[in-house]
Amino acid sequence: MNFIDDLIREGHSVAAFELSGHYVNLNDVASLEAAQDAAIRRRLENDG
Repeated sequence: MNFIDDLIREGHSVAAFELSGHYVNLNDVASLEAAQDAAIRRRLENDG
């Protein structure tokens, strides 16, 4: 069983939705830091 099953059993609504853009799987501190760095780089590129 996983947390989605638990949410459904507790009566919460669970639905799928389409994502666009970039996805980063945040499993640990290192991946969070990498995502933050990527977001900063993207902002700097877009701001010129």
